[in-house]
Amino acid sequence: MMKRYRWLLGLSIFLSLISACAPFGELTIDQSIELTVEVIEADLSATVEALQDEIGAAENASQVANLPPPPEITQRDATLLELFGEYTDTNHWESANDYTSSTVEEGVLKVKIIEAGWTYNYQWKEQYSDTIMSIEARQIGGIPGDGIMSVTCRGNDDKNEYAFYISNDGWYRISKQVDGEWIILVDWKSNAAINQGAAWNTIQASCIGTTLSMWANDTFLVSVEDKSLQTGFVGFAGGTLESNKTNFEFDNFKFKTP
Repeated sequence: MMKRYRWLLGLSIFLSLISACAPFGELTIDQSIELTVEVIEADLSATVEALQDEIGAAENASQVANLPPPPEITQRDATLLELFGEYTDTNHWESANDYTSSTVEEGVLKVKIIEAGWTYNYQWKEQYSDTIMSIEARQIGGIPGDGIMSVTCRGNDDKNEYAFYISNDGWYRISKQVDGEWIILVDWKSNAAINQGAAWNTIQASCIGTTLSMWANDTFLVSVEDKSLQTGFVGFAGGTLESNKTNFEFDNFKFKTP
């Protein structure tokens, strides 16, 4: 990598030595030497910056290449194929939908939040330890960034769960609820992989041992370690912080136990 810059450095030193041998117009030899040093230092600084840029680009490319791929859930190994679609036994689901309403149209669950600050939750009524989940979700209406959509794992008694959130203005977060107290594990961060507005997003997450990982639309977002919760229900949710009259749509909730 250094070879491509040696000619530039050599040329700078050569020209600088020639310049140092004679005054530049009214400059003395000492002033010429000072100017030469400045030229060399400037060339070296530019060379170092260029090298740093190339090294940084190479490191970023390496990091992107080494990111974990999104979890794959095929129809054969999915515990649940499609909520309200191919799988129609909704008796296995438990919902908490105060101040919300919902309908099912053509296999899509459509939820309306009619009271600000309330959340529509669905949980599969079987407990698991390690799980991989995905869902397609979108928010229609409401204040951008005020609505949140999530998948959840290791839920229990509405007081314990891990939650993987996205918002419709391009942000994501991971939180946990332990004995009714919410704790942020990864605070809100933005990522261009999250579609904004009323577009569909696929939220993907895994709870494997103490490692919690999250993807959006097949793009890795973050991993974090936590050992507070060991087992519980899987599910999904949609809710608001301040606005009402917000609508959500959910489709193709899938999960498996690796």
